[in-house]
Amino acid sequence: MSLKLTSIDSVNDAEHLVHFLSNNFFPFHLTAAPTEDEARTRLANGVFSGPDNLAYWIEFDGVRVGFINFQEVLDGTPMIDIRLGDHHRGRSIAVAALGIGTSEVFNKYPDVNRIEGNTRSDNIAMRKVFERNCYVKEAHYRKAWPVGNTDPLDSVAYAIIRCDWESGLTTPVDWNS
Repeated sequence: MSLKLTSIDSVNDAEHLVHFLSNNFFPFHLTAAPTEDEARTRLANGVFSGPDNLAYWIEFDGVRVGFINFQEVLDGTPMIDIRLGDHHRGRSIAVAALGIGTSEVFNKYPDVNRIEGNTRSDNIAMRKVFERNCYVKEAHYRKAWPVGNTDPLDSVAYAIIRCDWESGLTTPVDWNS
């Protein structure tokens, strides 16, 4: 498996991002099927632009198969948005991409102490991606993820802290303090 991350240029890659977002279905995201206009709005709002966001294409065997975007990097706790195209899921690509991306953030930003990601509780694949990269479940929010006209689902938050990334060990959450 040949996987690498390449920086997204929000100006030169704009049409590629619009095409990727509007031509794939993301069942576990708040907007599962973004339209071209919604994708353009995200670009216009600077979601893929620096200095506060660190966005990469995920390239697998030379093909762009998705992206990973670390948002609000300058706030000290970047939030992760990772998306793979419909036909590229289930092959451990996200596991490898998150590992590489986590290293990129910690290496480029020495003041960042933690990286966080949230997902729906029923997104078992993403939860395993977090766990395989030493991210620790830190929160479980009951009925916090809106899902159309149905009851909200639970949301879970995972994070990795710099000392765990450096040591390769995980520090358990002290739920009793």
